[in-house]
Amino acid sequence: MDEYAGSQVAPGNGPDAVDALGPLFEVRGWIRFLAWASIVGGVLQCLSIVGILIGWVPIWIGVLLLRTAEGVEQGTYARDGGRLREGMAQLATAVRVQTVLVVLGVVLVLAYAAVMIVLLAVGAMNT
Repeated sequence: MDEYAGSQVAPGNGPDAVDALGPLFEVRGWIRFLAWASIVGGVLQCLSIVGILIGWVPIWIGVLLLRTAEGVEQGTYARDGGRLREGMAQLATAVRVQTVLVVLGVVLVLAYAAVMIVLLAVGAMNT
């Protein structure tokens, strides 16, 4: 945190911009890890025909997270309020898209479980 706190801050942004980004700076390595894991997962999904249809989504999320990590690490966001807003918008987009994917996954698993229960019930009645 100390090296980030020493970043030069443009007039008008004040030290609050640096302080507010401190938690993101501390987890920048984790953000970068999640970004690369997402990109690799997306590339692996694209190796199948069906995966090509949805494999671009995790790659996109990974790119957004990498941009966020780089902006935080380089201190770009602390120096430029406009870039800070852009970076946080990218992070928010990544979180929104990931949330949609998780909800979609839960819905698909529940639908699969319901179909399996119905099929098992029908199979049990026919024996």
